[in-house]
Amino acid sequence: MIAVVAHVGNLPATLPAFALTKSSIMIALTIVTVLGPSILLPSEARIYLEMVSTEPDLNVIRYYGMYNAKRSTIQIFQLAIIVVMVSIRWGGF
Repeated sequence: MIAVVAHVGNLPATLPAFALTKSSIMIALTIVTVLGPSILLPSEARIYLEMVSTEPDLNVIRYYGMYNAKRSTIQIFQLAIIVVMVSIRWGGF
């Protein structure tokens, strides 16, 4: 517990050393953070809960399965992440 308090107390002094030098890093982190947990995971959980219920409703499973299929086209953003990473490697935007 003492170590946690010491680290939190030291954070304001050391935080400027961790400043991002490029906005492209922030873009990549935002894309990765938004994709999985907020778009696809809730409906996957709903499908799972429906499948393990005593009387699964196939219409609900189909609906959320199609929902995920349509939303998975967002995976194109993975290509955007690759572009950002290559851009970081070769000099940024």
